[in-house]
Amino acid sequence: MRPNNYERGQTAALLADPTRLRLLELVEASSEPVGVAELAEQVGVHHTSVRAHLARLRDGGLIEERTAAANGRGRPKLVYVATASAPTESARDPYRELSGLLSDAVRTGRSPRQVGRSAGVELAEHAHGEDAVQVLELEAASLGFEPRRAMRRRGQVDLVLQHCPFRDVAAHDPDTICALHLGIAEGVADTLGGVEVLGMVVKDPYRAGCRLQLRATEVHA
Repeated sequence: MRPNNYERGQTAALLADPTRLRLLELVEASSEPVGVAELAEQVGVHHTSVRAHLARLRDGGLIEERTAAANGRGRPKLVYVATASAPTESARDPYRELSGLLSDAVRTGRSPRQVGRSAGVELAEHAHGEDAVQVLELEAASLGFEPRRAMRRRGQVDLVLQHCPFRDVAAHDPDTICALHLGIAEGVADTLGGVEVLGMVVKDPYRAGCRLQLRATEVHA
């Protein structure tokens, strides 16, 4: 069953903590069940904190907790594996990506807009011949924004976002979420050129209709 928006919002909240996100990445990357001691060593955090983070990930359904086979005396060791429903690299999850960007902002102290700009530069560097508007339109579509082009004055085009895939989070903190995506647009435009970002008209995320305002920097007669 596909997660609903509330469940996605819960996942985003879980993964907004950079240590918790790193632990999930390590569990997912491991070919075998992994224990607390090994994870604590890799992230440089005390065992007690690692256990608490793992418990949150387990309760959120992102990892499974198992008991390792007995090996001599003492209590059996607890180990962790990624669940079948956890996001994978082959299945793009918008909320997972949002969580990663937000955790980057927390970890580095940069603003969401600055983090978005860096993500936009990286996105533009992987473009395959598309111009800036095409890259932004494709990215918005792949994230579930359902973009529609609206031509305005000469050289100006708006990308109307007809759906907000992050509406539950954006409703609580629109400044952060919208600044992040505005920054992505600016990073793409700055890297590929040919267009400038004029701004974003923000609407109620449940009704959608936000407008990313763009203008060509080279207008031909």
